[in-house]
Amino acid sequence: MEPRYYQQECHDAVVKNVAENKTRNLCVEPTGSGKSFIMAMLAKTFLEKYPGKKILYISHRKELDTQNAEAFLKLNPTKTAGFEKARNKCPQDRDAMFASIQTVGKEGIPRILTWAHPSEIGLVMIDEAHHITAATYRRLCEGLTKLNPSIPIAGFTASPERADKEDIGDVLHELAHETDLEELIEAGYLANIAGVTVKPDSDLEGIASTAGDFEEGDLERRVNNQPRNALAARLYKENHAGQKAMVFAVNKLHAYDLELVFQESGIKTKAITEDTPAKERDNLKTDIRSGKIDVVISVATLTEGFDLPEAQSIFVLRPTKSPVLISQVIGRGLRLIWENNEARLDLKSRCVIYDFEDLNAAEVGAKRCASVLGIPQEVDVQMGKGATKISPEEISALRELINFVTLNPLAAISAIGKKTSEELKKLLLPTNLLERIKTTKTCEGTNLLWTPGPHDSHILQLAKGELVT
Repeated sequence: MEPRYYQQECHDAVVKNVAENKTRNLCVEPTGSGKSFIMAMLAKTFLEKYPGKKILYISHRKELDTQNAEAFLKLNPTKTAGFEKARNKCPQDRDAMFASIQTVGKEGIPRILTWAHPSEIGLVMIDEAHHITAATYRRLCEGLTKLNPSIPIAGFTASPERADKEDIGDVLHELAHETDLEELIEAGYLANIAGVTVKPDSDLEGIASTAGDFEEGDLERRVNNQPRNALAARLYKENHAGQKAMVFAVNKLHAYDLELVFQESGIKTKAITEDTPAKERDNLKTDIRSGKIDVVISVATLTEGFDLPEAQSIFVLRPTKSPVLISQVIGRGLRLIWENNEARLDLKSRCVIYDFEDLNAAEVGAKRCASVLGIPQEVDVQMGKGATKISPEEISALRELINFVTLNPLAAISAIGKKTSEELKKLLLPTNLLERIKTTKTCEGTNLLWTPGPHDSHILQLAKGELVT
């Protein structure tokens, strides 16, 4: 398998930095960009460059360990791998260890020393490295560095920004490489995004916070209600019936309540939580692809290390202040379906993101899905609140005037919800998540929002799509 250009760039940047004794590297790569393959490339290079050395992988989920080990062995078929988790010990003769941070972080590096001394480790790679500021990761990095001050460490994440404002740069000092999400969509490696903002009546005002995000119990009591849950089921049934979709809930109670509402609507649905038996979780993809399940509801279980390219829509029913969580949730729908290194755009070319924006969401700091793409939180990117149909000609004119970066210009409700009932349309705001608006302002003499256009002009788009300059 040949690496994509950005995968090669990331690989080369880490190799170059390590050669220059820059040993704490961060790589920011979008969900769906193939981080497991990049890590496997690096493992291959360091094993070849430093014969006798070993590779240490660290993650916090079994699914990530499995995914990374499969990629490692596929690219390094003559090498061996082992897992270090709880009572399971990695054999000493294995070339790569895939270790659970819950095990090696809690018990310290003695668990690693039974496999290899840090001087024998050619490279440490940490998946989902936004977790690296946690005490377990810091303890591990400090322990390894104490015994081998020059040990190279590379962390990979889709979003380095944390809700608790902890700085990843305190641990990983060098930004070795960063790939832009829009760049990969434009290049055809990821699916286009169509966004719909859903306006339910639930109110987020006054919800308590903990560790930089909403307190789950309080949040669940606010948003886990029949009208809101039923709205999600109706949107799926009217716009995506029979297609694969993922729904993200606040907690287990919310997930199970959503599962019941979807099932009562005749939708083949399964909630996956930490209580789901391992066998059911392992069979999940098989059940989805066989048609047994169309909609998967998850809390946090499937936000990392789970790939479902068939997902045509994502329902974000879990308000959050965390940019990492929002990035992970959206990323679940960005993978395309590939056959023989060709994207099957006839099967999937885009993913529709339903962003449930409750009352006072902005005031309490809830992240909008659009923020993942760099759109300012305060900008309400939409094609006019009253718009039910916007012609391609009007959108084309708008793109030319404002020079929008628009990869999916028909991301309006007219493009995805022609079957949507009139009462639902009143609750929806069509949103193009890939439009970058630098600023909006209220011009003198009006309370309407105008968008800057070329040559110091300003543009107002009315409800029916007309443009006024």
